[in-house]
Amino acid sequence: MRQRTSLFAIVCSIVGVSIIAWAETHGGGGHGDGHTGIPKVVMYQAINFFIFAAIIFFGAKNKVVSLFRQRSEDFFRQAREAEQRKKELEFQKADLERRFSELKSMREQSIMRAELEAQQWVSTEKERALIEANNIAKDSETLLRAEEQKQMEHLRQEVLEMSMVSAEENLGGLGGEEKAKVNRQFNARLEGANV
Repeated sequence: MRQRTSLFAIVCSIVGVSIIAWAETHGGGGHGDGHTGIPKVVMYQAINFFIFAAIIFFGAKNKVVSLFRQRSEDFFRQAREAEQRKKELEFQKADLERRFSELKSMREQSIMRAELEAQQWVSTEKERALIEANNIAKDSETLLRAEEQKQMEHLRQEVLEMSMVSAEENLGGLGGEEKAKVNRQFNARLEGANV
């Protein structure tokens, strides 16, 4: 950096001296001399400009350099932060995509599991309903048979009582031994019919 400053000072000195020398050789008189060249006013303005430029350069060079250095450091820092943020966002995006994929997979598995459970429940309920219907049919059949046997027994009793009454009326004229014989035969026939 010091080399640049020294080089700038040397260039300004050479240019300044060259302008002064050129102005002196081409006559720096007033307006009516007949000389064509750079007027002294312009020469002094150029000298003043180079002095002013040198003052600004030497006086403000550190501030300007530090300003541009600070700006470039800020730019590179922001670029690094943006790159870091980009990486973080890409990681978050990948994480969100992975989570979304997992949730989608879990959803599909839940649906499949629910459908399977529903099918199992339906088949289980169907089997249970069939078993219950069969049990009810068996119970009904058992009750029907029991009722049928009860009614048959009741009818037998009524037939037997009616037969007894009719037999006593018809057998009223028979003797005791004949009554007993008919009675035994009748009972034997009834027992054969019950078996």
